[in-house]
Amino acid sequence: MVQEPIISSTIRLTKGNIPSYVEIDLPSSKSISNRLLILQNLSKKTIEINNLSKANDTQLLKNILSSNTSPINVEDAGTAARFSLAWACIKNTTRIISGTSRMHERPMKELIDALRNIGFQIRCMEQEGFMPVEISRTDWSKLRNEVSIDGSVSSQFISALCLIAPFLPNGLSIHIEGRCTSLPYLLMTLSLLKAANVPLTFEGNEITIEVHPEIEGDFIVEADWSAAAFWYGIVSHLPASTILLRGLTADSIQGDRKVVDLFQKLGVKSDFPEKGALISRTDMETSPVDENLMDNPDLAQPFIIACVLKNIEGDFRGLHTLRDKETDRIEALQNEILKINGSLVENNPNYKLSFRNEPVNDHLFFKTYNDHRMAMSLSQCVFTLGVISIENPEAVTKSYPNFWTELKKLGVNIQS
Repeated sequence: MVQEPIISSTIRLTKGNIPSYVEIDLPSSKSISNRLLILQNLSKKTIEINNLSKANDTQLLKNILSSNTSPINVEDAGTAARFSLAWACIKNTTRIISGTSRMHERPMKELIDALRNIGFQIRCMEQEGFMPVEISRTDWSKLRNEVSIDGSVSSQFISALCLIAPFLPNGLSIHIEGRCTSLPYLLMTLSLLKAANVPLTFEGNEITIEVHPEIEGDFIVEADWSAAAFWYGIVSHLPASTILLRGLTADSIQGDRKVVDLFQKLGVKSDFPEKGALISRTDMETSPVDENLMDNPDLAQPFIIACVLKNIEGDFRGLHTLRDKETDRIEALQNEILKINGSLVENNPNYKLSFRNEPVNDHLFFKTYNDHRMAMSLSQCVFTLGVISIENPEAVTKSYPNFWTELKKLGVNIQS
């Protein structure tokens, strides 16, 4: 089901004079920040986090971890829900965790079952496998040090287990059943643990993490490669402009650095001077794309919308997790790209992107479904259509609070 907007405000975007060179400030990585916050809270020693994300999701998680109150309200933040569930088990006090109605529809069964199999006491209060949940005190002497979990639903379930593993009495061995969706995000988690000197191995489908409760160190959060994807989409429509995305590095631990290779197929060139990623559009001839986005589902919206605007057909695989995000992102994409003559048709498990040959209305109105990535992905439409309106622009605060301010640097006039 598509999530309906919580806020009904609208902004009007008008294309203006586009500068030939712009420097864009990206947010700090929300994914790295959230993982470090869990380690910082659970460690018996001091962890310093520099450049922590200002995104609403990260600030929400930070507030949850610093509070002893119950119930815990994770609102619509999926990462906060999964990580705080595992964290609350380690804290070993009675707590209730709940969220928005949409959050209560998002699957949690695999994580809940895994935590129960370790030995934690979790009760689903309304529907089995979903929030809200109640966590009760557990006899730690009875906790197990091995567990199996299906990897096909969400890598965040496995990351949540990995983040609490060093603080369990006997560590944890995790057997991943099937292929792991969004594997780069799990590898990010393991990279952070290794950087914190936590002894671990990852061989085949087995992760083994030893006890190491005294994590310490200074960490600097990288600029967010997931947020960079929206600017890659924008620059793919700008033949005479170069954008510097400050703070990005080619050797990032973030899997969404794949955006470099992905948008190269749409003619976007990337260079890496000392200050960040320098991106521009080339005149290369483009052809239909064939992409498996199972490892990088957050890149689907900006990439597919860019393809529609450039009339590039495509076949897409690995989009199954998009149904269970902040909104049903498949349905949301289908609804909105239809307005610009795009058609995304499911041929289970794949999706075919094609086009209709009909006039596009002037001054289109786009819905975001309270989804930050829909709002930012759709913004690129202003550079081909001239004038658009976007509903619920506040959704971007979930991951990129300054997005609209940064967009103005490209000459876009924004009116409420």
